Amino acid sequence: KEQRKQDNPLTRALRRHAMPRQTRVSLPAPKKEAPGRSPSSASSIGGGRRPPKVLLPLMPTFRDSSFPGPEPHVAAFFLSNGVDLGQLREGLKELGCPTVLLQGQILFSGSSAGLGQQECSAIFLRDGCVVCWHMSRATEVLVLKLAASCPRARKGPVRFADCGGPLPTERMEQLGL
Repeated sequence: KEQRKQDNPLTRALRRHAMPRQTRVSLPAPKKEAPGRSPSSASSIGGGRRPPKVLLPLMPTFRDSSFPGPEPHVAAFFLSNGVDLGQLREGLKELGCPTVLLQGQILFSGSSAGLGQQECSAIFLRDGCVVCWHMSRATEVLVLKLAASCPRARKGPVRFADCGGPLPTERMEQLGL
């Protein structure tokens, strides 16, 4: 009781509205299969009988202490042209990078010895958008030059709102790409 007297009003209010330390959650029992229905035809909404769909297969992670490690950095770029993802995928494979192409629209890539860095990755979109995770500036420039060397025409005009910064094409020129 003496400790509570010493607490300030904010601490007392927080203590009153704090969640209990243990919260028990009960889930409904799984529904039994209707006669004539197989588990594979069951809806995932009703009872959650199907496992979640895997959207991206696991890619191997390149780890080698003789190469620079991941940087605490994420960057997004917009190239002046679209990207031919099939051609880019072949270029990344030549460097030894693991890749996954989803529906011909999104290319995921991991790192390799040919890329010169470990534990980094990138996503490429057909319209020229590139997102780099954990890459050094040197690796980013290498990846962006490779992507820029696989041009593809865009289907329509790209419009930018006035965001106060340089246009993507100006930024790419600043980077020497």
